[in-house]
Amino acid sequence: MIKVLVIEDEPRARAGIILALKKYDDIDVVDECGDLFSAMKLIRQHKPDVIFLDICLPGHDYDVPMHDKEWAPLGLTLLDYIGIDEYQPHVVIVSAYSRYALQAIEANVLDYLHKPVSDDRLEKTIERIREKGQHVAYPDRPFERIPVYSNNRVRFIKLDDIEYVESKGAAGIHVVCEERSYYTELTLKVILQKTNFFQTHRQYIINPNWVLELECIEDTGRAVVYTRSKKEVPVSRGFKKAVMQKLGLKDED
Repeated sequence: MIKVLVIEDEPRARAGIILALKKYDDIDVVDECGDLFSAMKLIRQHKPDVIFLDICLPGHDYDVPMHDKEWAPLGLTLLDYIGIDEYQPHVVIVSAYSRYALQAIEANVLDYLHKPVSDDRLEKTIERIREKGQHVAYPDRPFERIPVYSNNRVRFIKLDDIEYVESKGAAGIHVVCEERSYYTELTLKVILQKTNFFQTHRQYIINPNWVLELECIEDTGRAVVYTRSKKEVPVSRGFKKAVMQKLGLKDED
């Protein structure tokens, strides 16, 4: 069976895609959702072979227009937020717009369907899915912004505005800025892979541009990094040497 996840924000359109896919005996629609954050979570949970993805999902950065030509539409950015060594499904874009086709092709998607999708066109897509192997790799682009959840919307935070990122266990990953913190579905590992942030502790990574000073705690082997806004980020024994090297300091221990 070919496992499929459907990502479409309009319920009627999503139901239509699912109904069309259920005509195929070898297609198993494992789940559905309508937003970027749910998509990232469900991809990790189900590891689908293919995702059918609406290219224009709801929610976007407050200061970047949805259709700014310098930015890919929100659905397409999902591919950037899948980690280098995370599971990467094939992607079939489903869109009412044709103007994003080139961006989608450059991102190595499997197919690009224009709404409304005809039965004949979907049949060709299914045949293409059957022919493709499981492995796929998307462009490894460094992050310029981090997607976070804010007031029921996806917001993108510029890296320059992020002081550090903290894992709070069951409470998830939180991106900490000067004024407040935000929840994100990204993992510390993925953020480390695609930014210049470095790790200070098993639960903390920090933006080097926000480092003000480092204080070593005597007789413990640990340290504390103070950010420019006076926040404290712990440095564990296991990461202290690497942190000192990152900051161009000599470890006296």
